[in-house]
Amino acid sequence: MSNYFLTTFNKKLYDEYAKELINTYLDTNQHIPLYCYVEEDDFSIYPQHSKIVYLNIFKESPILDFIKKYDGGEVFDPLSSDRYVKDAVRFAYKVYAQCAGKNLGDRQFFIDADCIFLKQIPMDWYDSFIDDKDFSYYPRPSYYTETGFVTYNCKSEVVHKFFDKFQEIYDSGKIFDYEQQNDSYIFDRVMEMFPEATAKFHGGGDSINDHEFHRHVMARCPILSPYIDHRKGGRKNMKRSPELLK
Repeated sequence: MSNYFLTTFNKKLYDEYAKELINTYLDTNQHIPLYCYVEEDDFSIYPQHSKIVYLNIFKESPILDFIKKYDGGEVFDPLSSDRYVKDAVRFAYKVYAQCAGKNLGDRQFFIDADCIFLKQIPMDWYDSFIDDKDFSYYPRPSYYTETGFVTYNCKSEVVHKFFDKFQEIYDSGKIFDYEQQNDSYIFDRVMEMFPEATAKFHGGGDSINDHEFHRHVMARCPILSPYIDHRKGGRKNMKRSPELLK
């Protein structure tokens, strides 16, 4: 199978944290290529390597139309307390990148730019993570899916239909009809439209008896955590996620 990592960031986010994703990808000598959707035309500002491919997200997807229509408007107040769940533009980059990258290979392993690689992932790991399913991800039934690491079988017709619907919700502005506008919440709503889809789930989901690991399912996943650390939120300035160390 033709596997590939896919992520998205810009120069500002690269300087803040995505550089650690790139550096650790190279330092751990990962086997499969990494596709990066960025905002710039000059790819030379980023580290160059034969396994890393940079693509301009504005040229490869229609996200710019979405941004021009909704960024800075009355739809979202950047100073509001619920900005994480209401900032559609911020998280749209992930969605448009995933949709644009659906034809880059057989299986897309989307990885958030605030992740780091800990060691080389064996080639047989990729097969075991998704098996013969359409999707592989981290559901959190009492919250919403962790979308910091999602795998798509891009040879599946269901997956292509999923991507079409995922993007259509953004292109049409229907995203603002939903209670929340972050990509994880919308991912779940779109997934509900495809009851025939098959998926391999990872992580135990939230547990009221497991407050220490609440919501950070990737860090306590024995399959992923030996290889990848998602240093999300306040963990970006830490060497490792505290949950992972424990």
